[in-house]
Amino acid sequence: MYYLLDSELPKVSIDGVEFSKVCQLNIEKLAPGGKLGRFIIWSEKAIEDLRNLYI
Repeated sequence: MYYLLDSELPKVSIDGVEFSKVCQLNIEKLAPGGKLGRFIIWSEKAIEDLRNLYI
């Protein structure tokens, strides 16, 4: 699950779920080992921040 640039990561521990900030994205987190297939949940604000970072 990817979060906004300035928001804090949740203080929750869920087995098999990773939380990360948009500004910390990299290909290894999105496709570990170079293999696609990870289920990703994005918030609307995270998508907006992603656009602001890379467009």
